[in-house]
Amino acid sequence: ISLLKQSIAQNMDNSQIVKLRNALAQTYLAQNKIKQAEKEYDLILQRDPRNPDALFFQGQRLMARNRVKEAVSKLRQVVNLEPGFIPAYIKLAEAYYHNNEIQLSKDTLSHALKVNNKFYPARKALASIFVGQKDYPAALEHLKILHNQNPNKIEPLILMGDVYVLNNELKKASDAYLLAEQVSPNNPIVLLKQAQVLAQEKKFGQAHQKLDQALKITPNAISIVKTKVAFYFAQNQMDNSLKFCNKLIKKFPNVPYLYALRGKILTAMKKISQAEQSYNQAIKLAPKWLLPYYKISQLYIAQGKINDGIKKLKKAVQVRPDSIQTRFSIALLYQLKKQYVKAAQEYENILRINKEFAVAANNLAYIYAENLSSEKNLKRALSLAQMAAKNNGPEGLDTLGWVQHKLGQNEVAIKTLLKAYEMKKDKNPTIAYHLGMIYYKMINKVQAKHWLQIALNLNKLFPEKDKAKEILRKIS
Repeated sequence: ISLLKQSIAQNMDNSQIVKLRNALAQTYLAQNKIKQAEKEYDLILQRDPRNPDALFFQGQRLMARNRVKEAVSKLRQVVNLEPGFIPAYIKLAEAYYHNNEIQLSKDTLSHALKVNNKFYPARKALASIFVGQKDYPAALEHLKILHNQNPNKIEPLILMGDVYVLNNELKKASDAYLLAEQVSPNNPIVLLKQAQVLAQEKKFGQAHQKLDQALKITPNAISIVKTKVAFYFAQNQMDNSLKFCNKLIKKFPNVPYLYALRGKILTAMKKISQAEQSYNQAIKLAPKWLLPYYKISQLYIAQGKINDGIKKLKKAVQVRPDSIQTRFSIALLYQLKKQYVKAAQEYENILRINKEFAVAANNLAYIYAENLSSEKNLKRALSLAQMAAKNNGPEGLDTLGWVQHKLGQNEVAIKTLLKAYEMKKDKNPTIAYHLGMIYYKMINKVQAKHWLQIALNLNKLFPEKDKAKEILRKIS
């Protein structure tokens, strides 16, 4: 780095400056010094706005920041400037996919394969998209090509087996995994896959043999251990599951996930006190691992001890103050207890950590509008609801419409709520209830009755169901 910096200082007006800065940026990236690399690429683009390496880096950074449309623009520039820059096609396809532009993603990967027919990541990504679309024949076609191009790799064969499993072709899946075993004998991943197929065929004895074979190679591999326990669960053999777990703990007494797994088994066996002890042992071994805290809080909540559940989650927050998931769980529990001030405080804490966390913003907006209504809180609620509704999801729009109603903007609220209601085939009764209530407040009894009846006719549980029945009786 010092040599490159020295060379840059000596060649500030030289045509080599871009190459030197690019080399420095790549060195920074190799050392995971992202900010320093970003600074160098920005300087490159000041001198050469069409530099493919710098534009590619910017596209990647924009993707990491979830600014997908801007990332697409940068990455398209790269492939237009450098049609042979294959990694840019992969990233551009990823951006299109993230933006739900699936066909463009497929076209981009197909174009990459025209440039280089043997580029493994492009064909693998294309097969993955076909799997997502449940076009299993197309996925298998690409995976077979990958296997033919890479006969000594087991991944294409494993992926082929996985696709056959998804398509419920268990014999073909078994054959694919057998080929993978021939390429890589005694591979624990292959043995795990074979065991899973055998379990689907209800051949649990043979499935356990495969897993035992895998455990001889990797004695405490999480995925294999969890799968063996899952097989015992499927066979309703809880005692065998516990014996297996205890045997592993005796062999590996300092592995926290084993205690968490034993906690899960004991919970299923309704040995709650012993389960809590096991989770606490996991916490003792790994104090910053959040899962055992959640599990103990769930044990308390299942027993109606919500306050104890909150206390346990707060201990997790002390360990990991930036854990949004933990804080979100606490906020939901406060909402459940109708302690709206405390719930609001937790949601505000979450938004200080991540101001774009839409679900927290949505829930907080609803609390401010419905439970802690004031002029100040309604203004904040509107801002939060607008942010939460940016993705135009029905829940976000429902909250936005309700906040608009609380602010007296009934006509706008109705338009927002109608849009929310029509967004999904699986209709949301709360949205219909909100429409009914707004019309009721506007003294439009016909529309109020219409929407409240719709809410009730959906035959779903929703928090406002009793209120909907009460208003409907008044109207009738």
